[in-house]
Amino acid sequence: MNVFLLLSLAVESALLFLLEKKMWKTVYTPLNFLMIPYLAVLGFTLVVAGHGGMADFYYPSLVPWIIGLPLFAVPGWLFFLAERRKKPAAFVPDDGRIPDGNPVKGYRFKIIVALSIVVFLGVRLAVLLAQDRGVVGNEAFGDLFAGHGWAGHALMAGTAVMMWLLFEDKRLLTWIVAILILFFLFVYQVKSWIILPLLTVFSASLLSGRIKPAFRHLFWICATGILVFFASFLLIYLSGDDTLPQATTLGGQMKSIGGLFVHYVTSGTLGLSLDMRQGILEEPDLQHVLTPLYNFWYLVTGQPIVSGRNTEFLYTGITGTNVRSFFGTLFIFTKPWGFAICTLLYGTACHFFFRLFRQRKTSCALLLYAWVCMVSAMGWFDFLPYLSNVFEIPFWIFIIDYLQNLCLKFDIKRSWKYFRS
Repeated sequence: MNVFLLLSLAVESALLFLLEKKMWKTVYTPLNFLMIPYLAVLGFTLVVAGHGGMADFYYPSLVPWIIGLPLFAVPGWLFFLAERRKKPAAFVPDDGRIPDGNPVKGYRFKIIVALSIVVFLGVRLAVLLAQDRGVVGNEAFGDLFAGHGWAGHALMAGTAVMMWLLFEDKRLLTWIVAILILFFLFVYQVKSWIILPLLTVFSASLLSGRIKPAFRHLFWICATGILVFFASFLLIYLSGDDTLPQATTLGGQMKSIGGLFVHYVTSGTLGLSLDMRQGILEEPDLQHVLTPLYNFWYLVTGQPIVSGRNTEFLYTGITGTNVRSFFGTLFIFTKPWGFAICTLLYGTACHFFFRLFRQRKTSCALLLYAWVCMVSAMGWFDFLPYLSNVFEIPFWIFIIDYLQNLCLKFDIKRSWKYFRS
């Protein structure tokens, strides 16, 4: 049975990959961004599971992914058929390149926005430190700094404009602003929100044709992820946090962080494995997968907002995990009809941004699609769309694009008026 399930997933993934490549003439599709990272992490999980105290892998936990992947692909197939039916003779696969032009025409506007956010966050950090509310590196302090309120929204807006700046214009001022915003993300102490923006910039460069795919890129992605992970936990250690009280020396801390890294990579796959082995501990509840929609309604009606985080922690052999991977989270918190509907809806959203990117070669459309792809690529870890920040980044990208175009139009009109006078 174990071999059959693993072979089924492998064959299905290979067929889906080939079909995507044949349809879209590119491998940079939403399905591949979701599927390939999961397969890589699954392979790593199968190697380490059952060794060094790690929990054994439960192969029936592959079933949600075997069912979910083709369901996720269905909206893409419908989009493809609609595109072919609309213009069958004129359909020409694109190579993802943005047309030539002036990609930095709004640089001044974006840098002013970014610097304003940096100043705001810097003042907030200084005030919190002056009030002795905690120390940089502590996770509780990070939540206090930007876990909610205006500071949290400002940090997300800063993250969006930082990605745009890094993609369009890597001059010195851009790097200074980017380093400062990345520092604030480190203070926030959520590792995914440090890695995701950088991966989005990389994938946008890849999708636009500005860089060519190469194996060295995979090495640098892994190296950057490991560096961010270790740096984040070392900052916790230096702040005096007792997250790992057994590690009393720097060497012991590094060893513990190494174990945590293995745990972090395998937490989604092993978390689902342990959960399904025990018969699924959670009760179906759409509030855990549609959290932003529920919270929007609660805010409108004056009710307290809720958290979509899973409260069930399962011991993997290193520490506890409450994540279950993308399809795992959908599987445990929904009934069969809910699993199918949520998968189809998210697949539709991803392919909508894919089509938007193919039809409108703008930095805005490109960054939106790159962000969606990177959120999906983290599916080996968990179903990230339950976080409101996942939707806030595209919101700020839209706002920045709109305001930038508005400012440019205003400048043009003012210049023409001055010329006529």
